[in-house]
Amino acid sequence: MEERIKTDLYEEETNLLTEYFKIKRPRIYLELGVLQGVTMKKMVDISDKMSLDTTFYGIDCFDRFLLPQHSTHTGQIVGFAGIKKRFNHYKNVHLVASYTLDFLIKSYKSGKIFDFIFHDADHNFNSVLADLIASLPVLSSGGFVAVHNTSKTEEPDKFYYERDGGPRKAVDMLVKYKAYKTVKEKRRLTILRKLP
Repeated sequence: MEERIKTDLYEEETNLLTEYFKIKRPRIYLELGVLQGVTMKKMVDISDKMSLDTTFYGIDCFDRFLLPQHSTHTGQIVGFAGIKKRFNHYKNVHLVASYTLDFLIKSYKSGKIFDFIFHDADHNFNSVLADLIASLPVLSSGGFVAVHNTSKTEEPDKFYYERDGGPRKAVDMLVKYKAYKTVKEKRRLTILRKLP
């Protein structure tokens, strides 16, 4: 029997992510920072219930990843083999062991376009900023990016914000320079839309 794993997204955040997934009805969904695959599994189930033909890509450094002490993720890390096993019966799910920026650059070079991106990867300001900038040319017109851990006051987001600005500072910067528009926020999740 498989260990029950949990997401660190609050219910309101999961509902917001689900709401915009349903609005966009993505042909191709990209998740940057899969960890245990809980959020990806939720999106796959929603796609199936809506009879969508969504293709899913999940990117993480998997076995090279160490949970930081301030993380809100719980449970045992099962590694790339364990995550692949959880998704091996889905033909529309592709898991890639890669650094997020490397994958985004390869996607750009190959002409791959995503309709919806969920970012819950490295939470350092520079990493999030680089990922969100690199997402622009591979995100469809009007596509959504959901960025997790964007709060200034809730942990561990507060830690990221006080350390170097974290996801919040990256989101604010790109909205200020009109790369994205903030569509909606709930707790620690921000939904962005790519601007033309």
